[in-house]
Amino acid sequence: MQLMNARWRVLSEREQGFSLVELIVAMFILGLILTLLIGIQISSMVTVAEARKREQATAFANEAMEQMRAIPWAVLASGLDNNFNDGNVDPNINTSTGKLEVGGVSRTVRTSVQDSTPEWTPILMDPAGTGYAAGSNMQVRQDPSLAGTDFTIRSYVLEPTVADNSIVTLAAVVNWSGPGGRPSQTVIWSEAFRGDACNSAQQAVQPFLTGCQAYFSAESASGTFSTYVDASMTPPTGPPTAVNLLYPTGDIFYSFYVRSASTSAILQSQQVTNAVGYLQYGATSVDDNNPNTQVSSSGWLNGGSGFELAADNDVASALTTNPSDVSVSLTGGDESIRYVTTGGTGIDFWARSDYARPGSIDASMTNGCVTGIPADSGCAHASLGNNATIASGSAYMIMDVDGTQIRLARRLAESSSNSDDAWVARFPTAAASDPSVGCVTNSEPGCVSAGAERSSADVSIGAVIGADWGGDASSGLVRVEGDAGSCSRYTESVLVQRGFGFEDTDPISTRCGTVYWWTGTGPYSGYEAFDLSSSTSRTEITAPVTATFGGYEVTASAGVTVTGAVDAEDGTDPDCIDEACIATVDSGSVTITASYTIASVADPTLVYTVTATTQLSGMRASVTYLEPSDA
Repeated sequence: MQLMNARWRVLSEREQGFSLVELIVAMFILGLILTLLIGIQISSMVTVAEARKREQATAFANEAMEQMRAIPWAVLASGLDNNFNDGNVDPNINTSTGKLEVGGVSRTVRTSVQDSTPEWTPILMDPAGTGYAAGSNMQVRQDPSLAGTDFTIRSYVLEPTVADNSIVTLAAVVNWSGPGGRPSQTVIWSEAFRGDACNSAQQAVQPFLTGCQAYFSAESASGTFSTYVDASMTPPTGPPTAVNLLYPTGDIFYSFYVRSASTSAILQSQQVTNAVGYLQYGATSVDDNNPNTQVSSSGWLNGGSGFELAADNDVASALTTNPSDVSVSLTGGDESIRYVTTGGTGIDFWARSDYARPGSIDASMTNGCVTGIPADSGCAHASLGNNATIASGSAYMIMDVDGTQIRLARRLAESSSNSDDAWVARFPTAAASDPSVGCVTNSEPGCVSAGAERSSADVSIGAVIGADWGGDASSGLVRVEGDAGSCSRYTESVLVQRGFGFEDTDPISTRCGTVYWWTGTGPYSGYEAFDLSSSTSRTEITAPVTATFGGYEVTASAGVTVTGAVDAEDGTDPDCIDEACIATVDSGSVTITASYTIASVADPTLVYTVTATTQLSGMRASVTYLEPSDA
């Protein structure tokens, strides 16, 4: 029993809990912690509120600055109304000197010599009846979320930091009460410039002011060689059917297209220069004339790979001033031959572009991209060379009529070279050393030029491969070749330039070659010919030819149209200051449209019509130059 009582006493003592002293000590510690937390919370709330007030004050100051910048220069530059500080109520103005003194800076206020009405509309003047005198530069604003806080906003027009009548200094000062009623202040300074002025004084204040920088842009493109084919069928009886010769059953395709590779380049420069070179490889495509299905998404586009390289001298850009050149050499896997079969008619088509020509792109701010362009002249250059094979270096379109192949169009590659080049360049300091790139003299603010050139192997239209048209037109309906006396290949070039000293330099376009078309009686074995120059503008029509190929009789003829170079020079200001000077040139084009009527020998009423349009599109170059007013 004694052991049981002893154990009971021990258990009872364990259940007695905290003593009064222990409880008081614990409550004191907890109260101290809560007091500290409340103090921290109050301090945090005060800090947040003060930050919110300063943020709002900065917003009001920026708003005042934008309002001042929106005032017409003639009004703004006259200064504050001469009554702005009547009664010396502006605490930011030293009553002895009359100068604005804020943030440890003392500046002379510009005031108008005119009375307040009507010549001067005071900046930020409160509406009438609010107690502020006419001409006041002050207003009081409140933020609804900061109840009880008044922000007093004052704006000032000050004398500039440099001696220049086209500049004024602006200031916006916002005052409010901070913690404990302590005065707080936000100040924003800026400069305003007369819109039509730009001189060394302004550049000393803002060296990267856009209006003080000349603007240059340039672009160029080498053009393409392309052939577009459509076909239709006339049934033995009834009206012409809507079913096309290309895929007459099942999938219906209304056109077949092949385009050669091409090059282009673009440049822009104002404060910083950026230049990009582009290389677009050729492609073949078919289309079903249905706007709901797109060529690329339906898998009907074959080839067309594109490459580019960009460089700039902007220190904030992710691009580099001299990136590694791009060198491209595609293989047979990049574009397979495109076949279009007509479903048992015995008339089929196939095509391939010049997808495997070697190409390169150069863009740089430090190295010249083309011979004659000096270093440190931002530039870009895209170039295509020759691939001397039919399968991968020569764009072509073939029509097979019952086993006989007719060359609808082809640019040859085996015996002579194809080349395409496009370039742009900005000459900020040194001049070009070769007239072919323009800007051969240079002084501030510089010069910009753009150019392109193309050399083409012979173009053959409507030739029967391995045969002829029943003894006629052994070289086809039309050929475009070089001029034996002047150029071994068909060549073109364009060049435009603008800049200081080149405000009205004429665009340049050259073209050399010969067009032969079949007449049956011409001096060149039945062909007539005319030379191609930049001014040539002419249209000729071939004599028709007829031959039987297997089960079809084919009659063909073609028309060739040549347009001359076209250039334009825009800008009414001869000094390119009030309005930009723009120069553009297009070298003109050569377009050949051949028509083939294919009649069944067994049933002459069954007739197919094929039209193939081939174009050597013109090369193009354009430049723009706007000179700063201090040049």
